[in-house]
Amino acid sequence: MKVIFIIISVFLFFSSVKAKNVVIPDAAFKKLLIADSTESGINTNGDGEIQMSEAKKYSGAIRATKKGIRDL
Repeated sequence: MKVIFIIISVFLFFSSVKAKNVVIPDAAFKKLLIADSTESGINTNGDGEIQMSEAKKYSGAIRATKKGIRDL
């Protein structure tokens, strides 16, 4: 019984640690956001996704004119 409890506890811990990604429905907008993976950009870890923590840290401007973006 202890083994089952430990397995379930470990599973719940690792499932809660997983990073939460921001859902970006427009492919052109997502491409714009993940293009800059520098420390001053949004995608700071360069993984091709925008995590909630990255989005919350970003305070710069996003220049999105003439990029083919249809849905923000």
